[in-house]
Amino acid sequence: MKNRLLSLALLFSVLIAGFAAMEWLVRRLPAAERLGWNLVQPVAQRVEGFAAKGQTHRIVVVGDSFAEWMEQSGGNFARIAESDLRRQGRAVEMLNMGEAGSGLADYYRNLVTHGPDLKPDTVIIAVYLGNDLSPFPGGLPAPDQLHIRLPQPNVQRGWRDLLKRSVLLNLVYRQAKLHIPWVQSGFTAHVVDYSRSLAGKDQAFVAERLARVDPHLLQDANADAINGWDLATALFRPDYYDALAKADTTTAEGTAARAALTDLRDLYRYAHSLGAKPVLVLIPPSPWVDSRYHDYFQRLGYGRLGLVDGVPPIVGEIIAMARGDGVAVLDLLPVLRASDQPAYLERDIHFNSHGQKLAGQALADFLTTAAP
Repeated sequence: MKNRLLSLALLFSVLIAGFAAMEWLVRRLPAAERLGWNLVQPVAQRVEGFAAKGQTHRIVVVGDSFAEWMEQSGGNFARIAESDLRRQGRAVEMLNMGEAGSGLADYYRNLVTHGPDLKPDTVIIAVYLGNDLSPFPGGLPAPDQLHIRLPQPNVQRGWRDLLKRSVLLNLVYRQAKLHIPWVQSGFTAHVVDYSRSLAGKDQAFVAERLARVDPHLLQDANADAINGWDLATALFRPDYYDALAKADTTTAEGTAARAALTDLRDLYRYAHSLGAKPVLVLIPPSPWVDSRYHDYFQRLGYGRLGLVDGVPPIVGEIIAMARGDGVAVLDLLPVLRASDQPAYLERDIHFNSHGQKLAGQALADFLTTAAP
């Protein structure tokens, strides 16, 4: 009996060690880039663990998945910038409050909730121009009304969240969803039906639009291998990126983008009220950067994608507004356009490792000048 227990213990130890070794290896493979947000702690925990030391320059970052992506591994553009600044001998400490799936109102909530205690010297507002320019109904609330109009979300944690802490298990699960329909989440179907109801379209319209989508990408969307929102936007707003780039007020996208500028201004003004220097980092959607990224969107059924030779009108408007208010702006569009290598993941809207590095180096150089 004793020998059997020892054998079982040895077997269990070997399995644990093997799993740990495979986890370590998988996290270093390129495929792990797509799961770069999985291991990041909730914002409240990140805030608790943050302690700027002595006379360091405190930098707080707010943003969405672009800010959160690869945060835990240090491969995020904000962390790359922090490392570059430290190599230059600058005493900086950074708290990254980026959250996937969030927007300007969420950035504001996090800053109002935690900013006064953090006492930042610089607040980096990472604005993903692809979906951040959506106004909060009625405008952002005053700080004392925040808990009423914009309460902190109650995030439920369960066994699925524990499994998401493993990149290896996530990759296995994603592969399983490609081949086993019953393990698919149904997220894409839900998103498409939700978008259909908002657009007031019927199922015949959806079927006609789905017929235009590359079958392989449709399969990947149903298996959550690509973002279901990318597909839904293509179905119901195929010229989304073009209307957004032009800030065309005859379209819903252009009208929303212009209205969101008020929220953006309120956000950086609040950062300034904390005694911090706000810095806007404008992250362009890949279709505005280069035609090399258009294939994915065209296969999904998108139409005009907003690529222009110069500065997209909405970018010009943001830069003019912010600089007019004395706010520093880093526009990443020229940096990304100058790259010979792809800067975005295939079949995704986010940066790859090269894009993270480009953005991080550009941010470090910019902060050296804008926030010495």
